[in-house]
Amino acid sequence: MFVTTDEYFFWWPVTVHRPSRVNPGELTEEVLKVEFEALGDDELDKITEEIAALPTEKERRARQHDVLLRVVRNWAEVEDADKRSVPFTTERLAAEIRHPSFRTALYLAYAEATAGARRKN
Repeated sequence: MFVTTDEYFFWWPVTVHRPSRVNPGELTEEVLKVEFEALGDDELDKITEEIAALPTEKERRARQHDVLLRVVRNWAEVEDADKRSVPFTTERLAAEIRHPSFRTALYLAYAEATAGARRKN
């Protein structure tokens, strides 16, 4: 049975590949769990259009990852260098998405989760 809902939240594993600190030329794999909100095409289009309508390239670049800031709602299994849990905040997310490996992993996981659901139907 299909259940309709106005909001759809789901947890998905996100695998971040980063250059190894100890093995030159190798990548390390770090996994966290992220709670996403699945957005409809109309809302995704609205965000994209708002960014495109900004008058300067600098303003557009400053908001280029607004989709991630909108769809990422929470995370789990995130620690600092001292193995202490790092709670989710929008500010912390914004800081982390400045790193290409992290934001790429988020984009890929969200796309996989939402497109994967469409592929199976």
